[in-house]
Amino acid sequence: MHNWNWGTPPEPGTRGDPIKDWPATALGLQTTPGETLHTPKAGYDIGGGMQVIVIYADESTICLKYTREDSAGKGYTVHVDKIKTDPNLLALYRKLDDPNGPRYKYPNHEYELPCLAEGQLFGTAAGAEIVVCIVDTGAFMDTRSCNEWWQVRPDYTGSCPRP
Repeated sequence: MHNWNWGTPPEPGTRGDPIKDWPATALGLQTTPGETLHTPKAGYDIGGGMQVIVIYADESTICLKYTREDSAGKGYTVHVDKIKTDPNLLALYRKLDDPNGPRYKYPNHEYELPCLAEGQLFGTAAGAEIVVCIVDTGAFMDTRSCNEWWQVRPDYTGSCPRP
């Protein structure tokens, strides 16, 4: 993953240098093409029984935020790439993310983006691998860490990498 050189809103900015804080900031997970993908269980509630807000989506990527803020600057954000975003979810995101709409009038925190409940479908695997990144308060983390991000199956006998 790379750092980001932030622009002045509404300009997004530009890609920066590679992140070197961790040995790995992205994790490839084996999938079957067409396999359904659901919001991970995390125990968060952002209101109304919802667990995440979709702060970005396109045909092949989604960013799921575990607080109501439209920013990865506070709390956890999960980025998932190499997917086919659910077309109904993508249509809703695009409707709510209209460049002429309230999201692009600064400052403005009075707009909605799509929210998903725990276990809700957000897309399917586009191929034999998806890529997952986890951001904690604006910083990409070592996505391999079993202590923070993953629940190890009780029957698993292998070792778990430690950052």
